[in-house]
Amino acid sequence: MGEGRPPPPSFPPLNSPLFFNPRPMSYLLDNSLLSNRQYGFIKGRSTVLQLLQMMDKWTEFSEYGGQIDVMYSDFQKAFDRVPHKRLLSKLH
Repeated sequence: MGEGRPPPPSFPPLNSPLFFNPRPMSYLLDNSLLSNRQYGFIKGRSTVLQLLQMMDKWTEFSEYGGQIDVMYSDFQKAFDRVPHKRLLSKLH
């Protein structure tokens, strides 16, 4: 690995409770392994709720003269284009 390159991502070991747990989402939530800023796939934390909360914060901030800069990115198409067989071969 060349200098200045970040280390490869680390994945949990195969003997991790995450892999043997029949309900991985429950494991992640029960052990506080997900950020409280995560929305979209957690029950009761939809992306609509996240947008409403952000709109509330932005409205309050702008009422006090603050400046708000926002950038949205849609990564769905990027993930749709990942060669899944190649990705899986890299993970094994």
